[in-house]
Amino acid sequence: MSALFLIRLLFLHCCFLHLGSLVSCQSAIPASPQPAAKRFLQNSEETPATPPNNLHAKVADASIRAAAPLSGVSLTNVIEQRALLAMRAEWHDPLQHLIDWAAISAVPLCSWRGVTCTHLSVTSLDLSGLSLSGTLSSSVANLSSLTTLDLSHNRLSGPIPAELGSLPSLTSLLLHHNLFNSNIPSALFLSQSLRFLVLEVNQLSGKLPSTIGNTTSLSHLSLQFNNLSGRIPSSITKLTNLSALFASSNRFTGSLPRPIGHLKRLMHLDLGDNTMTGSLPPSLGSLTELKVLSLHSNYLAGSLPPELGNLQALTALNLSHNSFSGTIPTELGNLCVLRTLDLCTNDLVGTIPSSLGNLGVLASLNLSFNHLSGKIPTNGVLSKFNSTSFMGNDLLCMHNLSAPYCRGMTPMGEGWADKSWRHRMPYDRDRSQFGNDAKITVEVLGGAFALVLAFVLVCCLCRTSRQPHIQKSLKQSWKNSFKLEMARSLRKVSMKKARLEVYIEGFTHSYETIVSHAGFFDTAHVIGKGRFASMFRSDIRGGLSLAVKVFNNPIPQSTFEREMINLHDSTGHINTLLPMRGYYANPVESAIFYDYMPRGSLHDVLRDSPFLLDWSKRIRIAIGVSQALHDLHSCSPTKILHQDLKSSNVLLNHDLQPLLADYGLMGLLFRSVVETPGYTPPEFACLSNSLRRYTEKTDVYAFGVVLLELLTGKDPVCHEENTQAVSDQDGICVPQNHENVHVSHLAKKGRASYDLEEGLGSRMHLVTLVLGLEKEGKGLELLSPIVVETCPSLDKQEEAYRLALLCIDEEPNRRPSMPELISTLERLSMSEMQ
Repeated sequence: MSALFLIRLLFLHCCFLHLGSLVSCQSAIPASPQPAAKRFLQNSEETPATPPNNLHAKVADASIRAAAPLSGVSLTNVIEQRALLAMRAEWHDPLQHLIDWAAISAVPLCSWRGVTCTHLSVTSLDLSGLSLSGTLSSSVANLSSLTTLDLSHNRLSGPIPAELGSLPSLTSLLLHHNLFNSNIPSALFLSQSLRFLVLEVNQLSGKLPSTIGNTTSLSHLSLQFNNLSGRIPSSITKLTNLSALFASSNRFTGSLPRPIGHLKRLMHLDLGDNTMTGSLPPSLGSLTELKVLSLHSNYLAGSLPPELGNLQALTALNLSHNSFSGTIPTELGNLCVLRTLDLCTNDLVGTIPSSLGNLGVLASLNLSFNHLSGKIPTNGVLSKFNSTSFMGNDLLCMHNLSAPYCRGMTPMGEGWADKSWRHRMPYDRDRSQFGNDAKITVEVLGGAFALVLAFVLVCCLCRTSRQPHIQKSLKQSWKNSFKLEMARSLRKVSMKKARLEVYIEGFTHSYETIVSHAGFFDTAHVIGKGRFASMFRSDIRGGLSLAVKVFNNPIPQSTFEREMINLHDSTGHINTLLPMRGYYANPVESAIFYDYMPRGSLHDVLRDSPFLLDWSKRIRIAIGVSQALHDLHSCSPTKILHQDLKSSNVLLNHDLQPLLADYGLMGLLFRSVVETPGYTPPEFACLSNSLRRYTEKTDVYAFGVVLLELLTGKDPVCHEENTQAVSDQDGICVPQNHENVHVSHLAKKGRASYDLEEGLGSRMHLVTLVLGLEKEGKGLELLSPIVVETCPSLDKQEEAYRLALLCIDEEPNRRPSMPELISTLERLSMSEMQ
């Protein structure tokens, strides 16, 4: 019996093996185009669940594993996983954000960082702000179900793959803030699904392909801050769904396409800061949904078409810094929701239309530096604008002058009692006729500056107290146009929880502990206050003291965290910078932690304890600051600029060694430029914010002001007195008859920009004082008595002083580089030691 039982058992086992091989072979050949894994899942839903030991289930499971040996991948996305791995192979990931992107990984494909799947296929790839570098592989085209690709805020370079245009479902391509440096491939616009294309802030060059007209689904196109050239192709007017076109700060030439009026849905058009020519096509008046029109800083000419008055939805019109001629169309008075009108620096003539008084919500008006004439209308909203809106028009009579002036029609350029300062024009604009009057006194300049300040304060008060409904509607205008549309299309990301990141070894305290030891940020713990943040001291048990920088206004948490990670990774190894010890972020509060420096800032020491700093210490501080700037400029491939260098951002340790603070934070303020009195370079004087660019030379200018503070002991914006030639006390500027010296010097040298920097009342800028006395050969008289007494020779004093003058040169290209500064200062320091 036992032998018979064994034979039967062996026979059954062979049958099962044969059946298993048949099923395995059949499962390896799909019966339909439907993917095997998907069919298997559908079958499992339609039929009752099979027991775990069911032979068919085991065979099917083995088949899936055999076809997709990579962990967590089904048959439908084997190709996609290989595509992602091919992309990963082209990238350098210094922060190891993509550690789970591996062929052998415990994490399933659809759970990889930045990967979103729908029905087992990759539909979204969001790798924004991960500090990735390298190139973008063409393998991305194998992600056939991809709808959103966001690689923004990285350091990716090379070409943009043309294969992206073949993705059938791609709606959002976000590659902004990278280093892509090729042409825009014409094949990219083969896509019939692309709606959002954001390529701004890269190094793209060449022409905008004429094939752009093929992607008729395109709604949002951003190309600003690249090196694109050539004409705007007329085929762009075929994009009838386009709502936003941002292409400023490139090198586009030629004129606006004549049929631009075909873009009926366009709400934002920005082509400023290019080299475009020609006149404005009347078809612009057909863009009835247009909210913002910005064509500033081009070479556009001709008259302003009256059809502009048809743009009933327009809230901002900026045509400044062009060569428009003719008169201001009276039809502009029809723009009932217009808040900003900037026509400055053109060749407009005639009178100012009284119809502009009908612009009831107008908050900003700039008609300066044209050839306008006659009386300025006082009706309606025009009555609230003062002389700053009309300066540089020699034949205008200002309405707020005394009656004799207006009755006699005294031109603003001749005997105008409220003469304002001179604008410094862009280097490529010839407006010298506006800077030839050398009769302006310092008292008049101060009064004009007071008018500007009063005007700004009144506007702010009016907007907050008298027109809250207008302000609210303006804040919503952008969202209502296309930000909401983009938000609906892109994958929604839930709000992150509060995050505390500390880079101090063994630090175990919570943010609540830090706050409590800072007196819950009461006034007794304040160690510094700025325009955008306040600094508090937190003394934690164990002898650790932190300086906590708390920002006044909320910053998007994802933006703040990304900037902090990038900043720490880029600068954490530089010992000339004040190290960032950590940060805290939640949706409404952002803070950065630094080491507390008991000596305070260089500004504090120069003001309160200047005797601590003899000649040698001041030179060593100058070397330390210049070295810190050089380290900052060369610390990473993206090159970080300080952008707000001042003596209060130079902190001193116990040994009076400098550490540079507040570096690289401008990106958090959402401002292109922050003007710091006394440190703003002359090239910023008459340029609008969109034209102002920080460069290494702007940091050099600010360093020159800091060096002057070290040599003179005076504040960057210091007090005036008229009692003696030069004060014996640091921090007080008192040149005798400095108004005559300063004005004649600036008029002869063309430095009208410094007049814009004049202080209010009894204050003036150190740079203004230095340049004025330098003209009279008395510049060295400003040197601090401590410097004079402790410096070994007059030659070294003069060489350091001349170096500072080079740094504040009017022309940025003539300013020395940071290595040149370091070399000169080190030579002065070495000669002092010998």
